[in-house]
Amino acid sequence: MTVLVETRDVCKSFGPLCVLDRVTMAVHDGELVSIVGPNGAGKTTLVNLLTGLIKPTSGVILFRGRNVAGIGPVELANHGMARAFQLIEIFPKLTVAETLAVAIVSRPRWPTLSACATGSARSPRRCHWAKKNCSMSPPPLRSNRS
Repeated sequence: MTVLVETRDVCKSFGPLCVLDRVTMAVHDGELVSIVGPNGAGKTTLVNLLTGLIKPTSGVILFRGRNVAGIGPVELANHGMARAFQLIEIFPKLTVAETLAVAIVSRPRWPTLSACATGSARSPRRCHWAKKNCSMSPPPLRSNRS
Protein backbone atom coordinates (compact mmCIF):
# COMPACT_ATOMS: atom_id res chain seq x y z
CA MET A 1 0.00 0.00 0.00
CA THR A 2 1.01 3.60 -0.59
CA VAL A 3 2.20 5.59 2.40
CA LEU A 4 0.13 8.78 2.66
CA VAL A 5 1.47 10.32 5.87
CA GLU A 6 4.72 9.47 7.56
CA THR A 7 6.76 10.89 10.41
CA ARG A 8 10.42 10.18 11.05
CA ASP A 9 11.96 11.00 14.42
CA VAL A 10 9.61 13.94 14.97
CA CYS A 11 10.24 15.92 18.15
CA LYS A 12 8.32 18.87 19.53
CA SER A 13 9.33 20.91 22.53
CA PHE A 14 7.73 23.96 24.07
CA GLY A 15 10.60 25.65 25.86
CA PRO A 16 12.23 23.09 28.14
CA LEU A 17 9.18 20.75 27.96
CA CYS A 18 9.59 17.87 25.47
CA VAL A 19 6.08 16.93 24.32
CA LEU A 20 6.96 14.48 21.53
CA ASP A 21 10.24 12.60 21.36
CA ARG A 22 11.33 10.82 18.14
CA VAL A 23 7.85 9.84 16.90
CA THR A 24 8.03 7.60 13.84
CA MET A 25 4.84 6.34 12.19
CA ALA A 26 3.21 5.73 8.82
CA VAL A 27 -0.40 5.84 7.64
CA HIS A 28 -1.12 3.93 4.44
CA ASP A 29 -3.78 4.54 1.79
CA GLY A 30 -7.08 3.03 2.91
CA GLU A 31 -5.97 2.61 6.51
CA LEU A 32 -7.94 3.94 9.47
CA VAL A 33 -5.77 5.04 12.38
CA SER A 34 -6.59 6.21 15.89
CA ILE A 35 -4.29 8.12 18.20
CA VAL A 36 -5.01 6.99 21.74
CA GLY A 37 -3.47 8.04 25.03
CA PRO A 38 -4.08 9.77 28.35
CA ASN A 39 -4.40 13.52 28.77
CA GLY A 40 -1.06 15.19 28.18
CA ALA A 41 0.35 12.35 26.07
CA GLY A 42 0.86 14.58 23.00
CA LYS A 43 -2.06 13.46 20.81
CA THR A 44 -3.21 16.97 19.91
CA THR A 45 0.36 18.13 19.41
CA LEU A 46 0.92 15.28 16.94
CA VAL A 47 -2.25 16.15 15.01
CA ASN A 48 -1.26 19.84 15.02
CA LEU A 49 2.13 18.87 13.57
CA LEU A 50 0.64 16.56 10.94
CA THR A 51 -1.81 19.24 9.78
CA GLY A 52 0.69 22.09 9.64
CA LEU A 53 -0.57 24.18 12.53
CA ILE A 54 2.79 24.02 14.31
CA LYS A 55 6.35 23.24 13.23
CA PRO A 56 8.31 20.33 14.66
CA THR A 57 11.41 21.08 16.70
CA SER A 58 13.12 18.40 14.61
CA GLY A 59 12.28 15.48 12.37
CA VAL A 60 10.52 14.94 9.06
CA ILE A 61 6.80 14.89 8.23
CA LEU A 62 6.00 13.47 4.80
CA PHE A 63 2.71 13.69 2.93
CA ARG A 64 2.69 11.59 -0.23
CA GLY A 65 6.48 11.46 -0.05
CA ARG A 66 6.99 15.22 0.21
CA ASN A 67 8.41 16.87 3.30
CA VAL A 68 5.63 19.13 4.59
CA ALA A 69 7.00 19.83 8.09
CA GLY A 70 6.05 23.37 9.02
CA ILE A 71 4.68 24.47 5.62
CA GLY A 72 1.43 25.66 7.22
CA PRO A 73 -2.18 24.54 6.85
CA VAL A 74 -2.94 26.64 3.74
CA GLU A 75 -0.02 25.27 1.74
CA LEU A 76 -0.73 21.78 3.05
CA ALA A 77 -4.33 22.08 1.83
CA ASN A 78 -2.98 23.02 -1.60
CA HIS A 79 -1.21 19.65 -1.56
CA GLY A 80 -4.42 17.82 -0.66
CA MET A 81 -4.53 17.55 3.13
CA ALA A 82 -6.93 19.53 5.27
CA ARG A 83 -8.12 19.39 8.83
CA ALA A 84 -11.70 19.77 9.96
CA PHE A 85 -12.04 21.15 13.46
CA GLN A 86 -14.87 20.00 15.66
CA LEU A 87 -16.78 23.24 15.53
CA ILE A 88 -20.33 22.23 16.13
CA GLU A 89 -22.07 25.31 14.76
CA ILE A 90 -19.92 27.33 12.37
CA PHE A 91 -23.00 28.74 10.66
CA PRO A 92 -25.80 27.94 13.13
CA LYS A 93 -28.65 29.02 10.82
CA LEU A 94 -27.43 27.01 7.78
CA THR A 95 -28.15 23.37 7.03
CA VAL A 96 -25.25 20.96 6.54
CA ALA A 97 -25.71 21.16 2.74
CA GLU A 98 -25.71 24.96 2.84
CA THR A 99 -22.53 24.98 4.95
CA LEU A 100 -20.84 22.68 2.43
CA ALA A 101 -22.01 24.95 -0.39
CA VAL A 102 -20.23 27.87 1.34
CA ALA A 103 -17.01 25.82 1.28
CA ILE A 104 -17.43 24.99 -2.40
CA VAL A 105 -18.11 28.58 -3.42
CA SER A 106 -15.09 29.81 -1.45
CA ARG A 107 -12.59 27.44 -3.10
CA PRO A 108 -10.97 28.97 -6.21
CA ARG A 109 -9.36 25.57 -6.93
CA TRP A 110 -12.85 24.18 -7.60
CA PRO A 111 -13.96 26.64 -10.29
CA THR A 112 -16.49 24.32 -11.95
CA LEU A 113 -18.20 23.43 -8.66
CA SER A 114 -18.08 27.05 -7.55
CA ALA A 115 -19.65 28.25 -10.80
CA CYS A 116 -22.35 25.58 -10.60
CA ALA A 117 -23.14 26.43 -6.99
CA THR A 118 -23.45 30.14 -7.72
CA GLY A 119 -25.33 29.70 -10.99
CA SER A 120 -22.59 31.44 -12.99
CA ALA A 121 -21.44 28.37 -14.96
CA ARG A 122 -20.80 29.08 -18.64
CA SER A 123 -21.06 25.44 -19.62
CA PRO A 124 -24.20 23.59 -18.52
CA ARG A 125 -22.53 20.38 -19.75
CA ARG A 126 -19.60 20.81 -17.33
CA CYS A 127 -21.98 21.68 -14.52
CA HIS A 128 -23.99 18.53 -15.20
CA TRP A 129 -20.75 16.48 -15.15
CA ALA A 130 -19.64 18.09 -11.88
CA LYS A 131 -22.98 17.49 -10.19
CA LYS A 132 -23.04 13.87 -11.37
CA ASN A 133 -19.42 13.02 -10.53
CA CYS A 134 -18.86 15.12 -7.42
CA SER A 135 -22.11 14.30 -5.63
CA MET A 136 -22.98 17.98 -5.65
CA SER A 137 -26.62 18.82 -5.43
CA PRO A 138 -28.30 22.05 -4.49
CA PRO A 139 -28.89 22.43 -0.75
CA PRO A 140 -32.42 21.97 0.54
CA LEU A 141 -34.42 25.15 0.86
CA ARG A 142 -34.23 25.41 4.65
CA SER A 143 -34.11 23.20 7.66
CA ASN A 144 -36.71 23.22 10.40
CA ARG A 145 -34.26 25.18 12.57
CA SER A 146 -35.34 28.67 13.50
